[in-house]
Amino acid sequence: MEYEEALLKKKVTIDMLQEFTHMQDTLIEYDLSIEDTPNLVNALNNAQQLGYDANAIADKISTIESLEEKEKELKNNLMVSQDELRIFKHAISLIEQEIDKRQLTSAVYDKLQNTGFGLRELILWNNIIREIATSNNIDSSMAVKK
Repeated sequence: MEYEEALLKKKVTIDMLQEFTHMQDTLIEYDLSIEDTPNLVNALNNAQQLGYDANAIADKISTIESLEEKEKELKNNLMVSQDELRIFKHAISLIEQEIDKRQLTSAVYDKLQNTGFGLRELILWNNIIREIATSNNIDSSMAVKK
């Protein structure tokens, strides 16, 4: 009784219920459910806008698939570019560290040169230390420290 009253309030007829049941059976036949109805309606609207022209629909689908493929390619290229950027940033950081080190070395060398101890004197001093190390059977690096 309650169901009949609710159906009357909503103005639902037996024919409408049979139509709904038939539509539900058709959806099930195509492995679809009522939840798929909005997507199905959207697809039908798109087909209607294209005049139900199979070629136009196929072209549209092809374009969509092509764009999806292009999107994947662009995302892949973006990831590769981001990896390259990280590598370049790391390389720049290493180069900047090397530049800082060389600037410190240059500053020390400039101080030495200003006191009259230039490249010629450094080479001479290096040769003297090597000769002393060789004659005393000492490693060159140890001789410098001594």
